[in-house]
Amino acid sequence: MTQQLDIDVRALELDLHYIPRILGLLGSRAVTVCHGQPPTAYDLGCTTEPTFAKVLPEIATWLNAPGNDDEVVLLYLEDNLKNAAAYASTISTLDQVLKRPNGSSLIYKPDASQKAANGCVPLPTSVSRDDVRASGARVVLVGSCAPGWSGNVFDWNAVHVESGSTSGYRDFPTCDATYGPSVYATKLVRYFEDTTLVSTLLNPTRKPVDPEALTPAKVQAMTNCGVNVFGLDQLLPEDGRIQSTLWSWAPDEPSATGGGCALQGADGRWVAAPCTEVHPAACEDGGTWTVTPPVTFAAAPAACTAIGSTFDVPRAGNQNSALHAVAPAGAWVDQTVG
Repeated sequence: MTQQLDIDVRALELDLHYIPRILGLLGSRAVTVCHGQPPTAYDLGCTTEPTFAKVLPEIATWLNAPGNDDEVVLLYLEDNLKNAAAYASTISTLDQVLKRPNGSSLIYKPDASQKAANGCVPLPTSVSRDDVRASGARVVLVGSCAPGWSGNVFDWNAVHVESGSTSGYRDFPTCDATYGPSVYATKLVRYFEDTTLVSTLLNPTRKPVDPEALTPAKVQAMTNCGVNVFGLDQLLPEDGRIQSTLWSWAPDEPSATGGGCALQGADGRWVAAPCTEVHPAACEDGGTWTVTPPVTFAAAPAACTAIGSTFDVPRAGNQNSALHAVAPAGAWVDQTVG
């Protein structure tokens, strides 16, 4: 996991099972990190994997390392526990491990006053990384609703959807029939792949070259369509899929010598440009993007107001793609450098 964090992965998934510690068959049970079938299928695939208590410190150590004190991580805990003792153990491990050297917690805790009827606090999608940092936290925990861990883990079922990779996924604006534009506009969208041994054993007829695999080209198409959380198997440091999850700043941008204002370029990626240049301004109104005639960056807000809109900046890949569709030659976006 440290390698993933070092290459800027900020959303991690840990599959949690509550299994006997001797080959998954004998001995006392413990919360274990493994990719296996649910308890109803006897946790098939889980054997001698490490316990949650041994895995989690790797994340805490990285967060507490010099140079990482401004980072925020989304940690998805896939719930295959379904046991009161397992939830209690998980909460205990989270509280004991995810803290600073001075003992203060790194966890962004759910507000108990916001509990829904199911006993859990829904993940607030309006919360930004700056909000998390301002609270003194660094880790946002999400998963399915389970009252046994709701004190630490947000319920994201109501605000996220997920699907296995589809072979027919296309670039913006075609995207995929699984979810419509309204879903991308209002929810976290997660796509995942499953290339583990267990999945192969359960589906031995799958072709050697899996059409469902998340290739760099498919990940780029998904990013452009608004997918914002990926479950990538067998990730490597130089994996091309990592670059494909990026949609805002171009490589090596913002350049210190480029200028102080952000310009969406002809390829859809942003570059730093001198603020005195003239370009169309990106204007947004109710989810619709338009552009003005060319203006300087300073004149962009007034230019957007003049056409009944607001000078704005895309906040997701699908918004960036929608802007690029109406500004193929480029446009100012409401973002400054430095």
